[in-house]
Amino acid sequence: MKLVNIINNILLYKICYFPLIIWVFTGIGMLLMFKISFANITNLPYSIKYAFKAKNNNDSGKEGIGSITALMAQLACNLGIGNFAGSAFALYYGGPGVIIWFFILSFLSSAIKFAEVVLGHKYRIIKNEEIRGGTFYFIIQGLGKRYKCHRIIKFFAIVSALSILMISFGTSSMQLNQINSIIFAKEGIIYAKFTSLIFTTIISFLVIILLFGGLKKVGKVADILVPIMGILYIGSCILIICLNFHNLASVCKLIFESAFNFKTTGISFVTMILVSTNRIIQTTDTAAGFSAISQSNSNLKLAGQQGLLSFFDPFIVSTILSMGALAILVVGVPYMESQYLGLLAIKQIFISVHPSFEYMLICIAFLFGFTTFMAVGFAFEQSCMFLFGSKFKKLYVIIYAIICSVASFNDISNIYKIMDTVYGLGIIIHLTVMGLLANDVKDAWEEYVLERSKKIGPTFDFTTKIGK
Repeated sequence: MKLVNIINNILLYKICYFPLIIWVFTGIGMLLMFKISFANITNLPYSIKYAFKAKNNNDSGKEGIGSITALMAQLACNLGIGNFAGSAFALYYGGPGVIIWFFILSFLSSAIKFAEVVLGHKYRIIKNEEIRGGTFYFIIQGLGKRYKCHRIIKFFAIVSALSILMISFGTSSMQLNQINSIIFAKEGIIYAKFTSLIFTTIISFLVIILLFGGLKKVGKVADILVPIMGILYIGSCILIICLNFHNLASVCKLIFESAFNFKTTGISFVTMILVSTNRIIQTTDTAAGFSAISQSNSNLKLAGQQGLLSFFDPFIVSTILSMGALAILVVGVPYMESQYLGLLAIKQIFISVHPSFEYMLICIAFLFGFTTFMAVGFAFEQSCMFLFGSKFKKLYVIIYAIICSVASFNDISNIYKIMDTVYGLGIIIHLTVMGLLANDVKDAWEEYVLERSKKIGPTFDFTTKIGK
């Protein structure tokens, strides 16, 4: 009965509310791509090459953290348990064709991510070598310079911060809930026994200690754990696909037919786009505000230089989603049956290798959940500091950990109903502001292109080449 209610709520949300977000997402995404001359496409190879450099010290300041560390902290927010559990959700509602649409829609997401990072970086506040940045700051600082309606602007900034608070609570509660489900649940019910309570308390305590150390401490942990968990999950999916290689050709055919020949799937084009866009926005946290907070703490002086890294951010998340979905298809998990909606489908593909391989899934799920719980906590702290001041900075962290821990042992569906509404409202506000500040985004990219040309040479064409 609960599953039916959840599905009905999802469908109602999709029909009544989410199309508006899709139109705004698509419109602002195309506008921003045009403003930066489609650099998120032409400069994508350079973005990847830049990210894998050993060091990126050029044009850096004393404040903040390394540019790659800032990116890893952002990915820690993005890469939660919902990333691979969401693969089964996407297949159930959108069909196999969503795998292709994940990557197509990632180009829109990357342009929006670039704008969010650039504006967060440009309008950040640096005081006593401490950086504060986020959507709420670029709403006040950016729009405040152009429009005189300061009370309305401040109101939207407050709504932005509150939306991040609600998303943080919902996201982190879900991470802890799912970790406990995998390890301690019996027949789908989490029993708040001594072992699970102690386990959750230990995790919460570790997160509190890390958040007390600020983003530098969080970033160091993310630098280590994010690559490890990504490699473990993608590597596991590749192993599963290789073991079922005989099904790969037929699955690839099914994916392309599903994406471009809708009569064969029984799923409409609109539904496929709705589901694909929903997954991309929520799993990448596009315009949710987390990117602006974490990457505004980069030690790079040029906003466009940090924004460059955001070009391939959504493609990492799309790869995680797609690998899980592809593995589900080649193994032959009946993804259209509602009992496989979520982690159970992922569990089936892991135990298809060997029953003991489930322990690998438990390890991966813990890493995904823990890093998200940790990194989202920093965004929660920064939002509280904007709303209530920095005097009780450590208290915010403790409150965050306690509420999320307690909520994880309860039915979090009600939290999600509220969070979805606030999430959508926050995204619409952030996207609208990014559209109004699109020229600032354009200027930031042109400034970076000019600086890069001085170092590489005047004949360099930034729209067609990668660089030396």
